[in-house]
Amino acid sequence: MASLLHHWPAAAQPRRHSDPNPDATLEIELVHVGLLVLGGSFGGGRLHFRGKDYAVKISGIEVGSLGLASVSASGEIFGLKRLEDFPGNYQEEPTASAPEGSSGPHPLRLRNAAGVLLRLRSQHEGALLRIAPAGLDAAFQD
Repeated sequence: MASLLHHWPAAAQPRRHSDPNPDATLEIELVHVGLLVLGGSFGGGRLHFRGKDYAVKISGIEVGSLGLASVSASGEIFGLKRLEDFPGNYQEEPTASAPEGSSGPHPLRLRNAAGVLLRLRSQHEGALLRIAPAGLDAAFQD
């Protein structure tokens, strides 16, 4: 039996997990103004990449509240090899449901056309972050 296991093709052998260390991190501060069907969220933040900070504009995050709210979110970024691959439109990826008995905010998984993955999480307990149907847009501030 041991010799049979030794000769399995590489595709059938157990895979190693990808690197859990992010290539960059993102800190976001949003202000949400909401009243019935009118309102929106706007904000910005800082991209921390290779020892430097870059100011960014973020749009397309919806906050589940009425009135005026300030929300902080943070994210881990994977697959960012070049700074110019960060800006763009990020679309939400389906995620597995939260493990039974787990608590706290669960991260949203978003990916842009360059393949950059953003795991975004609210820093406020009970704050519900949603991504707009058109996705999240990230750009560098001028």
